[in-house]
Amino acid sequence: MHTASSGIPHFRRPLSGLPSLYTGILRGTFYEILGIILVAVGWPLSIWSVYVQYAEGKGTPVPSAPTRKLITSGPYKYCRNPMALGTLLLYLGFAFILKLASMVFLTLLFFIFLFLFIKLWEEKELEARFGEEYRKYKRRTPFLIPRIWLRTKDHDGE
Repeated sequence: MHTASSGIPHFRRPLSGLPSLYTGILRGTFYEILGIILVAVGWPLSIWSVYVQYAEGKGTPVPSAPTRKLITSGPYKYCRNPMALGTLLLYLGFAFILKLASMVFLTLLFFIFLFLFIKLWEEKELEARFGEEYRKYKRRTPFLIPRIWLRTKDHDGE
C-alpha cells in the first residue's frame, strides 16, 4: 500500500496475491490485436441485432417490450442469438485489449449463465409465443455459432 500525495492510501494491485488471475497470463501484442478484432466484430453485431429487433420485430431486447414477430432475417438468419454472440465477442475483446485474464474468466462465466437462461427460459417462451414458426427456425438455425454461408434451401425442405 502506498500513500498518495493527499495522504489517502491507495493500492497499486488490488489482487496482487493472485497475479496469474489478474494480469500475468495475457501478455504481448497478439492479445491486443485479437481484442481489437473481437471488438470490431462484436460491437457492430450487437448493434445490428438490436436494430433488427426494433426495426423488423417492432420490439426490444427487454423482456417487458418483446418483439411482436419472430425475427429470422439480418444477423438472426445466421444464428438465433447474434446479440449474445456480439456481446460475448465485445467483452472478450476488451478483456484481451486490457490483458485481464480475470475479465476473460468472468466474461465466460457470465455467458455460461446467460446461455443457460436462454436455453431454459427464453427458448421456451419463444416457442410458446411463435409456435411451429419458431420450432422450424430453431431446427434450421444454429444457437450461437453462425453459419456464414447463405442457404438456398431450408433444412426442412421448404
